Amino acid sequence: MIYGKYPLQIVGEYRYCGVYDKVILLSRVTQTNRDMTRYFYLLTLLITMPAHAAGVDTTLLIFEEREPVVPEPYTTRMLLTSDYLRMDDGGDADDFVLFDRKTRTIYSVSHEDERVVIIEPSTSEIQQPGGYQHESRVVESEVPAIDGKEVVKVQHYTNGEMCVEVFAVEGLLTDAVDALASFARTLAHQHAATMADIPAEFQSACDLANNVYQPGRYLVDGFPVRQRDYLDRIRSLQSFRENIKKNQQLFVIPVNYHRFYPGKTPI
Repeated sequence: MIYGKYPLQIVGEYRYCGVYDKVILLSRVTQTNRDMTRYFYLLTLLITMPAHAAGVDTTLLIFEEREPVVPEPYTTRMLLTSDYLRMDDGGDADDFVLFDRKTRTIYSVSHEDERVVIIEPSTSEIQQPGGYQHESRVVESEVPAIDGKEVVKVQHYTNGEMCVEVFAVEGLLTDAVDALASFARTLAHQHAATMADIPAEFQSACDLANNVYQPGRYLVDGFPVRQRDYLDRIRSLQSFRENIKKNQQLFVIPVNYHRFYPGKTPI
């Protein structure tokens, strides 16, 4: 699952953000510094952009996010191409997470720190220990059809606790479903490695089920137009547009940024 305004973040504390839990992005900075950094990044992007820079066919998805610890809802954006999935706060100059769909590699970019944290896919299988019982229940829903397709309400349980509830639409945004599922599998290995350093008393069955052992279950019934997890974090699809043109530079990692690999190089 995916929640959280700054999803991959680690510097002394963990920010709970669904599938991004306890992984990695960037140090927090003041809003003034963040805005200034975005301005200079966007200026650089415009200066270095060729006049004939080609647009790439893109699907744009806009979400509203709600978290109990955040006073107001906020907006996030996904940009999906045949090669990449980009996630940000809606601005071209924002910090962003880029998922390379071909290599299944995650890049988390901080302009303020000029840093890229890179999470590579693992070839090993995650082994679920005993003691986990997963169940999915279809619940009656009166939500109207979307794009002529039925909306199904499904609740996913682990060990009797409702871990995530989705309103899913089968056949809607199927390419996005595939990309998100692949992203979740790559991130699950990093999450599993991180959890090894978390004391057992601070772990939860839902967290491990959602993000390690069953990371793609919220996608099995179709695209989740609304999802709510066990911490009452909510993501709702507000709009989407397919086959629009976006500048290909939005899917490029700055070459001069420092690169870090969790578990291999120090942050």
